Amino acid sequence: QTYFGKHAKDLTLAEAALIAGIPQNPTYYNPYNTAGNKALIARQHTVLDYMAEQGVITKDEAEKAKKIDILSTLKPQTEHLENIKAPHFLLMVRNQLSKELGESVVGRGGLTIKTTLDWRIQEKLENEMKSFFATGRPDAVRISNGAATVEDVQTGQIVALVGSRDFNYTGFGQDNAAVSYIQPGSTIKSLVFAQLFDKHDSKQAYGSGTVLADENIDKLYGATLRNWDNKFMGAINIRRALALSRNVPAIKAAYIVGDGSAKPVVEGIRRMGDTNYCRQEENAGGYGLGAAIGACGTKQTELVNAYSTLARMGVQKDISSVIEVKNSQGETLKKWKDDGKQVLDSQSAYIVNDILSDRTPGLHGWMGVNGVRTSAKTGTSDKGSQPKDLWIVNYSPALVMGMWLGNSDTSVIGTSASNYGIPVIRSVMEFAHTQVYAKEGKWKSGQWYERPSGIQT
Repeated sequence: QTYFGKHAKDLTLAEAALIAGIPQNPTYYNPYNTAGNKALIARQHTVLDYMAEQGVITKDEAEKAKKIDILSTLKPQTEHLENIKAPHFLLMVRNQLSKELGESVVGRGGLTIKTTLDWRIQEKLENEMKSFFATGRPDAVRISNGAATVEDVQTGQIVALVGSRDFNYTGFGQDNAAVSYIQPGSTIKSLVFAQLFDKHDSKQAYGSGTVLADENIDKLYGATLRNWDNKFMGAINIRRALALSRNVPAIKAAYIVGDGSAKPVVEGIRRMGDTNYCRQEENAGGYGLGAAIGACGTKQTELVNAYSTLARMGVQKDISSVIEVKNSQGETLKKWKDDGKQVLDSQSAYIVNDILSDRTPGLHGWMGVNGVRTSAKTGTSDKGSQPKDLWIVNYSPALVMGMWLGNSDTSVIGTSASNYGIPVIRSVMEFAHTQVYAKEGKWKSGQWYERPSGIQT
């Protein structure tokens, strides 16, 4: 039924021989695993030859069956997966476990896997994403796809994830954009300024009131650097620079942290949880200070995890999707551990959280979630001076949600309004906090971060 849509008694010789060859290594010989298709066909031919040798079929029947393009008769994989809940998440988990435990272990089956997914939040996220695209608003500005991740702050566990607008959407629906490398735009600036606040320099202490002039620094930068509005604001403190997402102050912050090099700030971002930001495979020629304004690619799941470090007041925990894995004998093969490490001073994290929670009109007033106090940052990445990616990260002491909108083919879109996906963010975050976490005692109305002593914001 899975591969050919029929009962075993109705299978043709070619179909039966193909299926008979799969159990030896179900993952590798999976007909939908194109990397193993050549080996699968060879395996099918071996089965047919053996049947002929045993006299079950004739050699002529075996040869005729070999000539059939059997893979072209398979049911589409979309049909194969259409009834699976949270398919992007589950396939991500499967791939992760295949890497950690080995394909032979995962492909053999018999595993009991407990994941971190909260179906209530997952279902809400899926429905909101589909409804958002059904409104036609994304199509109106040439946006065809989106992805979102929701992470539990206290544990670092993914509680909901969608990798596209709809898993069954023709063309790219099954691609998981939540784990693809996409430029994060200005959402990376929060992590950059966190590194600056964390810089312990006897000559200068940096805080939200520190002035970093928004001015022309093309000579220092080595290229033309402008803000989204093509203007400079002059003397501006970091609170307003981050809230208004000014590029020049962010570049200056990275320059100060690394004494002219972007490497220290990138390493700091990686320590916070965005572990593959500016990875070599994506930046063969290296990276410069542009990394401070989102010039490198990031995985959404890892960006969300870095923001989760801010929400944990500087404590980093590895992002996780699996709680426990046991084999058929009941042996534990993998178990989640609640490990954390302080990678950022709590004062530095608090200052960033405070800045991004400012709901002053003209700053983040339009980023609020009904009944939930949150911090938020948006971002836009460009292609040839035209927008191509829109980002929002919204978070509280309980949950972090990140959302991307754009096109899978990286083509430009028709708006630079980075808050375009806010209806989805608001609806999911309000539901998750008030209808799930509040009822389970994981969040209380008005909950906020404990202010570190001696801090000035």
